[in-house]
Amino acid sequence: MIYPLECVRIIRMMRRWAILAAAVFVAAGCVQSETAIVGGKVREKNYTSVVSLSPSTTELYSRVGLIKYFKGWTSSDNYPLGWSRSVDVVVDGTTPDFEKIVNYNVDLVLYDVDLYGDDVVQKLNDIGCELMPMEIRTIDQLEVFLYKLAAKTGGESDASAYIDEIYAAREKSLSSMGDLEFPTVAVLIGDPGAQYMAVGTGSFLAEVVGASGGKLVGPDSVRFETVSYEQLINLNPEVIITTMGTGERILADEKLAPIEAQIERRVYDVDGDVLLRTGSRVHTLIEGLNQAFVPAGKDRS
Repeated sequence: MIYPLECVRIIRMMRRWAILAAAVFVAAGCVQSETAIVGGKVREKNYTSVVSLSPSTTELYSRVGLIKYFKGWTSSDNYPLGWSRSVDVVVDGTTPDFEKIVNYNVDLVLYDVDLYGDDVVQKLNDIGCELMPMEIRTIDQLEVFLYKLAAKTGGESDASAYIDEIYAAREKSLSSMGDLEFPTVAVLIGDPGAQYMAVGTGSFLAEVVGASGGKLVGPDSVRFETVSYEQLINLNPEVIITTMGTGERILADEKLAPIEAQIERRVYDVDGDVLLRTGSRVHTLIEGLNQAFVPAGKDRS
């Protein structure tokens, strides 16, 4: 069912309050002392030592957490800027430094489930850390995760502001498409001329592409999968999105000559950190992708 825009906003607000109430309940009173009273009740647990084992969770914490309680991040983290002087590297690649985590007496560990196996999770459990795994495939799931995290950090208002930015970017992008048919889109990474990987239709990026006014085509997966030239030609995307420095090589790849995106030269580079992270710049990604999708949209008539 399609609701008028104002109804959608009301429904979203009602759902947000429900999510927030549930998050506060689940947190069982977990927030820093600066915001220790919520709903007339004093929360008992304070999170004063937090580490993030993935760039995406680092970015999300940056939106809803207090910097002074953030003790560790990964060697790949580079956003937000200015934290490097006070935050220690506790992960090199995807190998956590468990000794550092123990020494920091960590209260809360944030991590992306796509980056870590059961062995790492078990070691963290053995240390006795409280774990908050992130597994997000939709904007709704991002909203739920962010409010649960905010309930632990006291950043509910910041979480609400960020979610508003994402929904506003989606509404603006879909409105800009008007009556145009959404172009088909492939998101590719890899080495042009050798092997490509395309993101799957069950991924968070598929949701972002849809929110931007495109229709993702790719493997039936929640992550990137290797694809052959034959598969790419059969998908025949009208737009290709890739990481910085890769677009020109895709345009020069003669094996992709039959694909409409190459024929129409609709291959666009995006900052890989923004494209590949479920972080604090999703709204920016939606707005940027929409600028590529509008010219590729076709008149439905």
